[in-house]
Amino acid sequence: MTTKQHYYGVAASHPVLKMQQGIGPFPTATEAGAALDQLQALYPSASLRIYEPSAKAIGATPGESINERIDHARHSLASTLGQVEPYSVIEILEMHDERITTDYAHTLAEKIGCPPDEIGLIQGSPRWIVVRRHLDTSDYAKAETKALWLRRSRDQEAGGDKQGEICVVTLPIYAPAENGTTEQQ
Repeated sequence: MTTKQHYYGVAASHPVLKMQQGIGPFPTATEAGAALDQLQALYPSASLRIYEPSAKAIGATPGESINERIDHARHSLASTLGQVEPYSVIEILEMHDERITTDYAHTLAEKIGCPPDEIGLIQGSPRWIVVRRHLDTSDYAKAETKALWLRRSRDQEAGGDKQGEICVVTLPIYAPAENGTTEQQ
């Protein structure tokens, strides 16, 4: 008689921090609970719950073993906790199917009135997300305060263009390169 292996995930949403909506699979409920506790301690305004992902969701990445999926979940948790990348306060500007060039980044920066080095890229799936980086910090409270302040100031601008969504991420941000390739900033 074989027993079915159960896996667990943590469903998450937050009003300022953009995190994966589901982090998992974790091999035990204890590990998922510890992940939930760490997230709740750092982000008290997050909405979190433990769930049991479907067998289809667990096997969703072709060619990846369950151990690789578990390692990926642990890395995603570390990233969300700010242990891998700094917290970046970003403003989402555009989406592109291909990487943008430095010339395009300079034009965009001039258009919105910021230095060109504030324009960066986040590699999405399958598109590139063009962002304006407002702050990098290892302090989540500082990042959240900056994001909320920027949101309020944009809301208060009379007749101003709100531009894009402002949020906090813990993702690598890449600089556009002259030849269309990217380097991490």
